[in-house]
Formats: sequence, C-alpha cells, structure tokens
Amino acid sequence: MVKISKFTSPKKDDDKNISVYFRITHNSKSTSYFPGIKILPKFWDKEKRIIKSSCSESRTYNRKLLKCEDAIHDIETNFINSEEPYSVTDIKSSLEKRLNGIVEPNNLYISKLFEDFLYNLKINNPSKGNSNKNYISTYKKFVAFEEHNSAKYTPRDINKQLLLNFKNFLFKGDKLQNSTVQKHIKRFKTFIAYCSNEGIEIDKSYKQVRVKVYDVRRFILTRDEIKALKEVELISENEIKYRDLFIIQCYLGIRISDLKQINENNIDTKEHTIDLQMEKSDKPFVCAVPEYIIPLVRKYFIDTNDIVIKDTDYNRIIKKVCMKAGITTQVEEINYYNNKKVKSYKPKYEVVTTHTARRNFITYMFKTGKYSVPELMLVTRHTSIKEFMKYLIFDDYEVREKARSIANNDLYG
Repeated sequence: MVKISKFTSPKKDDDKNISVYFRITHNSKSTSYFPGIKILPKFWDKEKRIIKSSCSESRTYNRKLLKCEDAIHDIETNFINSEEPYSVTDIKSSLEKRLNGIVEPNNLYISKLFEDFLYNLKINNPSKGNSNKNYISTYKKFVAFEEHNSAKYTPRDINKQLLLNFKNFLFKGDKLQNSTVQKHIKRFKTFIAYCSNEGIEIDKSYKQVRVKVYDVRRFILTRDEIKALKEVELISENEIKYRDLFIIQCYLGIRISDLKQINENNIDTKEHTIDLQMEKSDKPFVCAVPEYIIPLVRKYFIDTNDIVIKDTDYNRIIKKVCMKAGITTQVEEINYYNNKKVKSYKPKYEVVTTHTARRNFITYMFKTGKYSVPELMLVTRHTSIKEFMKYLIFDDYEVREKARSIANNDLYG
C-alpha cells in the first residue's frame, strides 16, 4: 500500500520561497516528487498540508496537489490490477509521464475526477455549504448509476447517450421529479465543464441533453394562517424555535442559507437592518428588519450565539407546527415525473417548506402596492423576472373580485 505525505524543503531559494514536495512510500522505500510549487513559508498550512487561502495562487496550487495525489492512487490501482511487481521508482516514473501529458487523463474514472471537483469546491467555496452539498448529492447519484449498470465510466464515455442514460436512471430508478432531475443534470454539466477546463477532451454532444421543467402550483399562507401560526401553543423547544424562524423569514423574505448567516455582528438593532452576503450569488445586501420581529431576532441571533439550524429538521418540524396551527385545508398539488403530470390532494401543511416564507414575503409586499416589480426585485435580490414571478402567488378569488370591480367601471372612461 502506497503512503503519501506532503512536506516543504527547509532551504529557501533566492526569492525566499520554499518548495513543496510529495513523499511517496512503498514497501518501506521512499522517493520524493516535486510538482513545481514554490511558496513563501507563511503560506504553508502545516496542519492541513495545503496552501493557505491568503496565497493568491492557492486555488491553482491546491488543485495541482490534489491532482498529483489522485494520480498516485490511480497509478497504484493500475499496478495492482495488472498483478505485475512494482517499486516506488515505477510509481514516480508513471506519475511524471502522466503529469507531463504522456498519459492521457481520460484514463481516470469520472467518479475519481468528480471527487477532485468536490474537493476544489470545498477548498475554494467553503462558505457555500448548501451548494456543495447539492453537488455531493449529484456525485452520489452518478455513483449509484454506475453501480446500477455495473460499470466504471471515464471521460471518453461522456457524450449525449451517457447523459440520456443518467437522466433516465434518475427518472425511473429514483423516480425523481422533472425539476429535481434538471438540477442534477445541470450540476453534472458543470462538473463536465470543470473536466474540460482541466484539459480533458470531451465529446460536446452531451450539451444537447435537456430536462423540461414545468411550472407547478406553489402555495403561500394566508394572513389568517400566519396569525394562527403565531398564536398556536407549543411545548417543544424545537417547534417553538423553527416556528419563530419561519416567522422571521416571512418578514425578511430571505432564504434559509441567508438566515444562517445572521449573527450579532451584522445586526443593527438601532437602524433595524441586517447586513448579509447572499450565499446563492455572493452579493452583499442590507435587509430591513420590521419592529415586530426585533425581539425574535434578538432572542435567536444576539442573546444566543450557538443556534443550530438544520434544513431537514426545519422542513419536517414546520409542517408539524402548521398542522397544530390548523392549516389543514386540502390543496391540489401538481408535479411532473418523467414529463407525466401527476395530481394529488394534500392538507396544506404538507406542502409548507422554508421557502414558503420567502414566497409569502414577496407576495404580500407586492400586494401593499408600495413596490413595482423592479423595485421589489432589488429588495429580494432577484436578477431574473421569470424567476421572480414564480414567487408572486395570487388567489383565484382575489383575481375574480378585481375583475368584477373593473367591470363595474368604464376602463377607458
């Protein structure tokens, strides 16, 4: 079994840089490999054995280190599978050939390259926890797809047909909705683009694969239902916490990923504002805090420094709280599975999620008549009108009543 470690040379060059090396050990014999990386000593993280983010080239260098490490493991696997005897010198020789382009990177498995991609996401985008988790989910789906087919794919296999097969597996094997499959395929294409940027030749036909996304019915809570939610008596601390957080979201209109960023350092209780950095777009924005929820914001984000917000717990518990609040009206839910329309009827509390609060905020802010669509988009930080319009929910009764009121007047009078 090959052992790999990273170390730096004690000697500095003329520019006061130190060199980063790999130590490769096999059968009690070692050799070193220099990947061509030199840095100032202050940029080397001795505990994590990576280049610190304060180094301007950290992303490139850490990616190169990871690529070398993956290549060493892959070379060892090839030697083991060949059942031929090999030495640490053989490993180093193969590594030099591979990294100098003599051996095509297409020999690597897609799953291995995906792990490289995920590591880079973690290193370069540590703040985007939810986004990184989504990519991990797509990676797991692809591994399951390989296991289902008893196959291991390489970049040479990437083409239109592979993505069509992966898409069909998600539809039929996991029975996922169109919207969910579309997100997995979109993330997988982002990974393929990463491979292409790494110099791996890819068949461009994969770009032809699309997943149709349909508009589905979305729901908000009525004013009476919000009132019932505020007033419902709860005993469980978790139920109280997630009910209060949901109310905060209803008044701030922020996503759960942004809610997690709130802390005493970015809250200004005098000015009634919160300074946030949107996780989804990395854009800074100032959120206005209504007087009503100042006590809740203080309770959970100033007086308490260690609040834990778990997405799955939040979505599960808020449904339970809504049920206790009597939000049980039957609603028609429409979803699409493999382009087939599926209707179902559920009590309303079952379709409530953390994102319902954001839809509530946008819809009721618009109904105040104080904001035009472009103005409200600035508040919610939407950049696409198409996406923004999905958050405006109007009741059929409201629309009919407005139509009647207009019908009683001369439209052109």
